[in-house]
Amino acid sequence: GDGGTFDFNDPAVQQVLQAGLPLFVGYEATDGSGTPEGVERGVRRITLRSTDAPNQNPVMQDVLWNDAPLVGPLPLDTEVTFTPVLGAGSQETYSTEDGTKTEQVFYSWFATGEGEVVALRSLEPVDGKPGDPTTTYNTPKTPERITLWVVARDGRGGTDWTSRTVDVGP
Repeated sequence: GDGGTFDFNDPAVQQVLQAGLPLFVGYEATDGSGTPEGVERGVRRITLRSTDAPNQNPVMQDVLWNDAPLVGPLPLDTEVTFTPVLGAGSQETYSTEDGTKTEQVFYSWFATGEGEVVALRSLEPVDGKPGDPTTTYNTPKTPERITLWVVARDGRGGTDWTSRTVDVGP
């Protein structure tokens, strides 16, 4: 069209927004080095939806190691498994044109230091969809203090994160 505006009170516009309007947003991020390796480009899909029930952020409650809150110290040169814990109600249900769905929360994992996060992404199982929220981390070979971050996203714009700083080794 002419690039004008549209009327949010128009029944046709309201119908589209209730069903959800997919938008594709391109981005480019750089570390300032000016090298091809220092640039990341991508496209994210965002759904614009009009609803009476706004989306709530998931709540990161804790990170577990060996079924207990992560406080350290972690052993040297060992593969360990971390489990995120969401607060109650973090996985919301919502209506779509295909029926009621439950959010499938996914996680991004990051750590400082010389260790390695093996699985950078993980996700919760939901509504028969497979998932494993845990990640594995290879601890460094020498003692150090690390910070682990986990970011929870609900796929509808809701985000929360937490971090833990722990010692590795004696």
